[in-house]
Amino acid sequence: MRCALRFIGSTCDIAVISDDGDFAFEHSLALPDTYSALLTSLYDILKGADPSGRVKFVGVSLSGDYSPKTERLYCPSIALINDQNLKADLQASLNREVFIASHAHILAKSANQLPEFKSATNIFSLYLDDEVCAGQLVNQTLVTGANGLAGNWGHICLPWPVEFELEDRDCACGRSGCLGLFVSRAALSREYLLLSEREVPAETVFAQAEQGDIVAESAIQVFEDRLARGLAMVINLMDPEVIVLSGRMSQPSRLFINIPRKWPGYVRGGANATRLVGFANTPEEMRRLCLLGAASLENIEAV
Repeated sequence: MRCALRFIGSTCDIAVISDDGDFAFEHSLALPDTYSALLTSLYDILKGADPSGRVKFVGVSLSGDYSPKTERLYCPSIALINDQNLKADLQASLNREVFIASHAHILAKSANQLPEFKSATNIFSLYLDDEVCAGQLVNQTLVTGANGLAGNWGHICLPWPVEFELEDRDCACGRSGCLGLFVSRAALSREYLLLSEREVPAETVFAQAEQGDIVAESAIQVFEDRLARGLAMVINLMDPEVIVLSGRMSQPSRLFINIPRKWPGYVRGGANATRLVGFANTPEEMRRLCLLGAASLENIEAV
């Protein structure tokens, strides 16, 4: 038996999963006001779900980076756990070994287990939602890096910016112009607001574009160009066979046609050998895959 936690937004999903992959227990916890209350709540929930103590370790999936050097967590989108020693604190509270990885790291490994991607040597996984994070497999091995920062794509500056594009783009990391500010759900909503003076969710922008709204279409084309530039930089750096998109911003099918068309302008020699595919395209599929992947973190080889 294994326990998996998934932090997303203001919620922590909790599951106890059998060695066969069956969900024996599931619960969604609204994040409390304090960090100590979170640790107490997780202890109480796991104690009730596993009174006999069969769960030996806990895997955690989140949109952030855990540094084995500093033992701190970088997760600015969830202030409650940001800059905390979450691994050590959970281990002390739950009395079980804890493993931490980003949603994108977990999804990259999960994608590599599918028959259509199993032969891929290099895979880049990008999670696009309210938060943005990335993961990468090189030579079929998950790369986390010496500082736990490998795949920190969302905090690289937008490449090849045009005039004024980086202005007023301040990130929670303290810098400006980070890619996460241009390709998240909030980013598309903001782009539409700048063009229309109306604020609507990103999903509505995509829906309005399908109905012929030229303002929505313009906002999406800007979004696509920025995402294409960010992924072209990945191709120039690691040249993956497969780029996997997941999260709510990856759902529109038009992305998988339009974005590769933009790569030749940014990738020397083109990028015809790189496939752009969707993965875990519904919130429920995303939730289950992240929890299953977190429950298997003990067995994930990483460098």
